[in-house]
Amino acid sequence: MKVKVLKFGGSSVETLEKMQFVANKIIAFKNNGNEKLVVVVSAIGKTTQNLYDNALKLAKHPSPRELDLLLSTGEVVAISYLGIILKELGIDTISLTGKDANIFTTGCFQNSKIINIDTSIINEYLNEGKIVIVAGYQGVNEKGDVTTLGREGSDATTVNLAHYLDGECIIFTDVEGVYEVDPRIICNSKIHHNLSYNDLLMLSKHGAKVIARSAIEFALDKNIPLVIKSTFKDGLGTIINNYNNKDFVGITYQNLIKLIKNNLSNEEIHDLVNKGIIIEKMKDYASIYSNEFSVDDFSSCDEFKSYDLLRLSIIGNALNNPNIRTKILKYLEDLNLSVVYSWHKESIFSIFINESIFLKTINYLYYYVKDEVNCERD
Repeated sequence: MKVKVLKFGGSSVETLEKMQFVANKIIAFKNNGNEKLVVVVSAIGKTTQNLYDNALKLAKHPSPRELDLLLSTGEVVAISYLGIILKELGIDTISLTGKDANIFTTGCFQNSKIINIDTSIINEYLNEGKIVIVAGYQGVNEKGDVTTLGREGSDATTVNLAHYLDGECIIFTDVEGVYEVDPRIICNSKIHHNLSYNDLLMLSKHGAKVIARSAIEFALDKNIPLVIKSTFKDGLGTIINNYNNKDFVGITYQNLIKLIKNNLSNEEIHDLVNKGIIIEKMKDYASIYSNEFSVDDFSSCDEFKSYDLLRLSIIGNALNNPNIRTKILKYLEDLNLSVVYSWHKESIFSIFINESIFLKTINYLYYYVKDEVNCERD
């Protein structure tokens, strides 16, 4: 029987009550004939950010090694709590830090990469019938130092474990799967029951926060069976595999956008990338953005279009059609919804708008684009 690797993120374990619920869900999996279970857990709620903020109160530039050791403790607390709960419920389990699990990493602190996992210790516990709980987001480098994998690093832990254990991967989150638009923005957005790795990757690259981009790339490269579903609701979720790319995948959004002239130096680009900021070069402009930093903090460039832009990206094969792209811009113009800049590459069509018209624009766009794609298909 294949190993199943289950991942529960911070929102799934942000309270002890939710952790109790997660424990019961794990037991249900075990009782459903899943004999070999590995569970990856993120830190509780905002623990990692709180630890980071406290470190900055102690030092303007904390030691990278000590900072990683500190940040890794959030996941250690979470796996310990979950292990205590499961054992109290009579389940044979063991919790392992990244170092305990022989997750070997390389690269810089706060942004290391997994290079190998020696699964012998995990397999030993699995063969004893134990549920193995592994701390996400962390590993150990060649010097024996604890290192962390960067934001959303628990996703990387999960897909790597699935690969090295030749297992299947289920990501549990606070939504029921992958939607055409974030259901918290458009409540009747349609869920994808099947989606290709490539389509999921495009959604992640352009703002969807279901699973980390690097984890999808790894799953695609290694052809790892992947399912995304809700922690708190029953349902099939979204199965990710080598399905055909869709005509319409969805609409994503990214805020904290700075649109600047394409005159960034190599040194500036390197500095921004090291801060975890994404840079995308386009005709005439470059788009730089980050979900973690204020735009005022991450660039010395003075020439910009607007500090308050939001990027909407419409994704799907149909967006290769210039007729559809032209209709979208004309439709928004007729509604007096001003587009600052538009950009197209392959199956992505992005528009940059002022944040003040975000909700109105995405609601109008969602239904209009779906209708246009259906018309073109007919």
